[in-house]
Amino acid sequence: MTDGNIYLTQRRGGVSFIQKPTKEKLPFINAVSRYFSEIFKCNLHFIKKLPTEGIIRGKKIKGGECLALKCYKKEIAEVILQKKEKLEEILLSAQDEFLFNFLAGVIDGDGTFFVKKNSNFLF
Repeated sequence: MTDGNIYLTQRRGGVSFIQKPTKEKLPFINAVSRYFSEIFKCNLHFIKKLPTEGIIRGKKIKGGECLALKCYKKEIAEVILQKKEKLEEILLSAQDEFLFNFLAGVIDGDGTFFVKKNSNFLF
């Protein structure tokens, strides 16, 4: 829920997962890529993103380098968006191990959440 986004229009769609490519996170990045490929039969594209700058609550911030794992398939974006819309139902019926992993991912999330943009969803 915290490290990516979904975009969907009438003509196009896609999914992005964003991670800082540190040594500690490489096993996680590789696992996400592997599971995504197994589930959706589609390989993620790895795109290196340059550092960014912005202002949050009047303070200048500078972001670090990150890696975007992208899928440009509208059908996959639709499936993931449907799961997001049923998230409460999924969580209420999930086993403890799934819930702990989900919660760990949310706690670790270093992004922000923008409801209107379907932003920051990681399944």
